[in-house]
Amino acid sequence: MKPSKLYGLHSVQAALDYSPKKISKAWIDAQRLDKRL
Repeated sequence: MKPSKLYGLHSVQAALDYSPKKISKAWIDAQRLDKRL
């Protein structure tokens, strides 16, 4: 396997690991903002 392919796969994995947490945090923040208004 080429290093670039391995790196690309790792980047995708890292993005998949990170994104849901960020999205859920943003969603929770939005919900709090809605309650405050």
